[in-house]
Amino acid sequence: MNNINLNIVNQNNNAGLNLITVASGKGGVGKTWLASTMADCLGKKNKKVLLFDGDLGLANIDVQLGITPERDISDIILNKCTFDEAVYKYRDTNFELLAGKSGSGFLSSLNLPTLDNLKNKLIQNSYKYDFVILDLAAGIDSPVVSLTIENGQVYVITTSDPTSLTDAYAYIKLINIKYPKIKINIVINMVSSKIEGMETFEILSKSCLNFLNLKIKLAGIISFDRNVNESIKNQKLFLNRYPTSTAARDVNDICNKIIKHDQ
Repeated sequence: MNNINLNIVNQNNNAGLNLITVASGKGGVGKTWLASTMADCLGKKNKKVLLFDGDLGLANIDVQLGITPERDISDIILNKCTFDEAVYKYRDTNFELLAGKSGSGFLSSLNLPTLDNLKNKLIQNSYKYDFVILDLAAGIDSPVVSLTIENGQVYVITTSDPTSLTDAYAYIKLINIKYPKIKINIVINMVSSKIEGMETFEILSKSCLNFLNLKIKLAGIISFDRNVNESIKNQKLFLNRYPTSTAARDVNDICNKIIKHDQ
């Protein structure tokens, strides 16, 4: 069966429903940390998870985790290996990693047909996992929009910072135009209190409802936790280093909801 026919079969079978796209309109809000921590958390709950580094311009999940995969997404695109051969089996967890190409502009220069092909390969292979988490680049450039998986869930992460909220809204607006039926969930990160988190969500929610006629859902609120930066500096998985911290509890709550929704 050729790729075109396989794509049609996958679409008809609603392939990609287990894909979770983690996005943000602005950098520095904790997007990559959240994506890797969610993957680890779901893995610790005996779910088979693939973490896909979709930040094509500044891929850095491997750097954050202190690992050096032998292969990455570029090897798939250049037909140097299969999808499965490029997947890195992360030690002592149930989650696997498909790394980007750190320190290279190769992936950021891909044209739309190549991006679509990469996206289709991800969807086609999603059945091998309970969940596939796609860490998108920050911003609203064409590659970011193109790689967003419309069949799955989108988790938009923001902080209470006005510029972060504005950029998150811009991403939601573009995605809603391209995929009107897409399911958008919001994660409010680095807040001083749950009240601040709820107030931040209400601001974004009202804007989406009033100007886009779109109802968004609150997926979770993550408290500011100094341990997050410490784990990143030490290139360690957050839940391994600080399993009982406040942020760990908050991410665990988000993942419990994901599993409950999937059942």
